[in-house]
Amino acid sequence: MVYFSGSCSDYTIATTDGLAWTITDKRPGAPDGADTLTGVEYVKFGDHDPIQLMQGRSLCPSNGKDICFVIDTTGSMTDDIAAVKASASALINQVFSGEGADKSRVAILGFKDPGENTDLLNFTEQATADLRKAAALAAINSITVGGGGDTPEGDYTALRDALSGAVGAWRQDAYMRRIV
Repeated sequence: MVYFSGSCSDYTIATTDGLAWTITDKRPGAPDGADTLTGVEYVKFGDHDPIQLMQGRSLCPSNGKDICFVIDTTGSMTDDIAAVKASASALINQVFSGEGADKSRVAILGFKDPGENTDLLNFTEQATADLRKAAALAAINSITVGGGGDTPEGDYTALRDALSGAVGAWRQDAYMRRIV
C-alpha cells in the first residue's frame, strides 16, 4: 500500500495497462511529486479509505458504493431477523453518510429455499442520496420471515444471483462493490 497526504482530487492518476500507475501531485509546490507505482495493490489518499488498484476502476470515491444485502428470510430467521434489520440499517446509514454517499446505491435480495428467492429491492436509483437511503431502510424494515422447509436454503443461489446482476447491474466504476 502507498499513502499520499493529499485528497484524491489533488492528484492526476493514470495507467496504461493496469500494472503501472502514475500519480502526480497537482498542488502548488507538488509536495508529493510524481510517482510511478508497480507491484502496489492499494493506494490511500488523505481523504478516504484504501482503494485497490484495478484497471478500469476510478481511484476517487466520487462514484459511490454499490452494496447488496443478501438475507435469509425463511422461518428459521424468526429469532434473528430483528438483529439483522438493525445491523443492516446501521450499515445503510454509514453508506449514505460517508464518502461518495451522493452516488452510493443499495440492493437487497432475500432468499428462502432453492428457487424461492425474493427480490426485495433492486439497486436504488432515486435522484438523491436521501431518497436512496429512505428506500433501502424501508425495504429492510419491510422484511418478513416465513416459509422454508427441511431443505437447505438457497444461499448460494442468492449469492450467484446478486453477483450476476439479478438486482441490477453493478457499476464497474463504483468506489466499492460489496455483498453483505
